[in-house]
Amino acid sequence: PIFLVNVPCGIALLAYGLRVLPATRGVRRRLALVCVALMSATVLLLSVPLVFGHHADWAPWPRACLAASVPAEILLVLHLRRRHTDPLLDLRLLRMPGVALGLLSVTGQTMAWGGFLFTLTFFLQQSVGYSALQCGLTFAPYAVGFAATSLLTPGLPDRMQRRLLPGGLAVMALAYAGLGLLVRDGSWDPAVTIPLLLLTGAAFGLGYSPVVLRTVASMPPANAPDASGLFNTVNQLAFAFGI
Repeated sequence: PIFLVNVPCGIALLAYGLRVLPATRGVRRRLALVCVALMSATVLLLSVPLVFGHHADWAPWPRACLAASVPAEILLVLHLRRRHTDPLLDLRLLRMPGVALGLLSVTGQTMAWGGFLFTLTFFLQQSVGYSALQCGLTFAPYAVGFAATSLLTPGLPDRMQRRLLPGGLAVMALAYAGLGLLVRDGSWDPAVTIPLLLLTGAAFGLGYSPVVLRTVASMPPANAPDASGLFNTVNQLAFAFGI
């Protein structure tokens, strides 16, 4: 039931978006069913064992799924490299300047974020004794920091964005390390850790949002669906890998 909170938020954003977002007419595309099947199989074979492998004590089946994901990935790439009139994903996007590097950066950041959220949540509940609600409220400063810098950064001059991006990544890494050192003995001091969570979220926003914006903006408008789907899929897989 906690996921139902997305429903009213989604309805509100849809109503607001219809008023403020410009109307666009994209190119009609057919659904490439073979590509969808291969990509779905690849993602499934990767994500299911990552999620359930530990619970199954890494029995043979999650190992077999991970092994089977390799030929599934190869088949997917071979299929995408064939000349299609309307491929699900145009692999030529990855050869555009900055696209592959942007995806690698997003992957690394999301892996760190996923591992951080997962382990800190368990620490707060099992070592500190927080309830699920208290854990959620503890992460609120992190979300506030991320939202603030994510909204602020796109309005800054391009040169400043270029300087802030690596700085944000460096601060984020140092903040993660600082939190790890502060709680290594099992203690949790909100007076110190809450401001550090705010700083971590703000640094994540400085490092993550500009990468996505710059990478997507470098692609042709006709490939916007490819870029959107690619970044979302990479994010979900990287989050699972991070945990």
